[in-house]
Amino acid sequence: FIPSAILGFIFYKSFKHLLEGNILLMSLVLILGGLIFIFLERKYMRNDHFINSQKSELTKIDALIVGVAQAIAIIPGVSRSGATIIAGIFRKINKATMFEYTFVLALPTLGAAVLYDAYKSRDLFALTIDYKELMLGFIIAFISGAITLYILRKFLTKISLSFFGVYRIILGLLILFILY
Repeated sequence: FIPSAILGFIFYKSFKHLLEGNILLMSLVLILGGLIFIFLERKYMRNDHFINSQKSELTKIDALIVGVAQAIAIIPGVSRSGATIIAGIFRKINKATMFEYTFVLALPTLGAAVLYDAYKSRDLFALTIDYKELMLGFIIAFISGAITLYILRKFLTKISLSFFGVYRIILGLLILFILY
């Protein structure tokens, strides 16, 4: 969490204005991420030697590298969980451990990001007349996120990374052709 917090704090303003709404960058990053997932699935996840040499626990160095990878998700189109899973694969951490670590890591990271962005956007909140709608949106997002995490936790380790790769490529191409 610490690398993300430091980089997010330092680069918040420049990244928010420079990258937010950059459809071309987001599309290209989605496609690139998809290609990386497909490559990793074919190169590593089907290799018996790689599978047998995987770790089920993270070292402090692993956690630092995964944290730095997570910080890259400040770029639109970079999946926070995807970046951490890719880093975990390169660190030879097994898929089940990496998926669980990624989702646990999301709690402080996303919570801090939301609070920091809310603080930086406090002028917009001052214009909000009805906080009930804001709270309802928060509650719905929380519940749908919890349900999604529950479902993903059950099935993620059984699904090929190529599936996510193809999904990202299709999404990136659709965004490119429809919105750009």
